[in-house]
Amino acid sequence: MQVMEVDPISDPIWRRLIFRRDSLIFHTPAWLKVVAATYQMQIRAFVLCDGGEPTAGVAFGHVRDPFGERMVALPFSDFGDPILSRDEDWQLLRDALLAEHLPLKLRVLHQCAPLHDVEIPTVDRARWHGIDLSLGADTLWGHLHSSARRAIRRAEKQGVTVRFSADSRDLETFYNLHVGIRKGKYRLVAQPRCFFQHIWEELISQGDGFIAVAERAGVPLATTLFLQWGETLTYKFNASSANSLPYRPNDLIIWHAIQWGVKNGYTKFDFGLSDWDQEGLVNYKRKYATEEKTIHFLRHTPADWEPTAAQPLRGLFPQLTELFTDPSVPDDIAAKAGDLLYQYFI
Repeated sequence: MQVMEVDPISDPIWRRLIFRRDSLIFHTPAWLKVVAATYQMQIRAFVLCDGGEPTAGVAFGHVRDPFGERMVALPFSDFGDPILSRDEDWQLLRDALLAEHLPLKLRVLHQCAPLHDVEIPTVDRARWHGIDLSLGADTLWGHLHSSARRAIRRAEKQGVTVRFSADSRDLETFYNLHVGIRKGKYRLVAQPRCFFQHIWEELISQGDGFIAVAERAGVPLATTLFLQWGETLTYKFNASSANSLPYRPNDLIIWHAIQWGVKNGYTKFDFGLSDWDQEGLVNYKRKYATEEKTIHFLRHTPADWEPTAAQPLRGLFPQLTELFTDPSVPDDIAAKAGDLLYQYFI
């Protein structure tokens, strides 16, 4: 058994690994290229090979910024589980990671081995929800909470329609709604505009995702970015207008996506990450989900690691976020703040 370092964006060994083992959209070269291009970050991977064939691996971002060098698996992704064929593989991969003598962050959903590693303890948690599409549309309709079925019927009765698109003009519609809801509802800055442009270029325009648009009388009410990999349809980003709630467009988007996923042979619907205490969002996803799990945030800090002189500046980020998301600030200014600041939220 040999551990080797590869470039997971370009090396065919990584591609062979993710095609042969259970893997995530966040493991794909296309997604990793999006992160690298947006945030000017080096993406690395350690792969465990047996007789020249990859059997396990872990990809991570090598971050270098004023707050110091560190490794994150995976940056700007819901989670970044190592790919393992057996629990024992984790020991070899984590030894390679810790040999870098850098702080390490991991977000783990599916793999158990890292959760028992005393060198990389859990420091936080988030919730994850999924839908078993193999149950079929009829069974899933019966599984939905009654409030979800009412919302879907209400949207239909009020003339809301849903279409799926790979048009860059619909990406612009999504982005404008995204900036507005992040700023207006959550008081958060948005990810950089180029992040979504890269997602469109590397994934959506290549047939590995689509934009769902809910409209009424030709006016967009809500949009969702879906990504596709293997047997999984991933609900990645959603945005809606401030006055769209009475029309329930998001419920209709979810139901249309479930039906589409079933029809096109997908067996899993990934509803993604929700903050542990974000009860409104968690309860909303529970209306549809057939599964609920925990995403564990793990962290290792070398004994001799010292914070950089810039570390205290992190305390300014909440204040800057509050400043740039004030209702008096135009959306385009808030968007530019996200372009500048979001790279440091890691």
